Amino acid sequence: MAVGGTVFSTQNDEALLSVESLSVSYGAITAVRGVSLQVYPGQIATLIGANGAGKSTILRAISGVVPIAGGSIRFCGTSLVNVPPHRIVEMGIAHVPEGRGIFGNLTVDENLRLASYTRRHRASLAQDYERVLTIFPRLRERRRQLGATLSGGEQQMLAVARALITGGKLMLLDEPSMGLSPILVEQIFKVIEEIRKAGTTILLVEQNAHMALRVADHCYVLETGTMAMSGSPSELMRDPRVREAYLGVA
Repeated sequence: MAVGGTVFSTQNDEALLSVESLSVSYGAITAVRGVSLQVYPGQIATLIGANGAGKSTILRAISGVVPIAGGSIRFCGTSLVNVPPHRIVEMGIAHVPEGRGIFGNLTVDENLRLASYTRRHRASLAQDYERVLTIFPRLRERRRQLGATLSGGEQQMLAVARALITGGKLMLLDEPSMGLSPILVEQIFKVIEEIRKAGTTILLVEQNAHMALRVADHCYVLETGTMAMSGSPSELMRDPRVREAYLGVA
């Protein structure tokens, strides 16, 4: 277990994603301060914390949507600092933002086709497209339907499917359970586990700490923009601070 942002890893593999001493500011406000984390190939790593702790900001910094004020971000050993977002997608990072961010005026099929524009190896695209529709059979039924007319759960499925179509190695998932019924939350998290089993590494931001800890291999706890602790889900579920603050157990 690690406290205060110092991570003691027992992983033998080189980290797929390495964030070191990351700081992000919005004007005079520092949203993230000195955060370090690593995500290893095949992992689901999760970030939990209260609203406003800086979780989404970290994902936006990784995907190049917001500039960083300090520190470093490396993916597959290559720095992402000052790399434009479209290039980061081409490098193999797909971001499913909070609020889904689908194109409501496009059909399901058009949303998926648009996400494939970064694919350099077109030969495997048809196979991946079929795989995505197999994972999300509801989307196959809704292929000609406008994104805006889908239910909240279907829109979340489309957002994840669109990220998969990019063919990336790493998926950044921001609050996938937000606004969904308990049944749909279970479905989404089953899909997250299937995606990992199929070879996609995931960095997950999730307000539902119970679900996040259930699927994660490693967990980071963020408090007011700084890393409070990290460890395996079993370690954190035994920690009285985590149990009281995030799991509702006194």
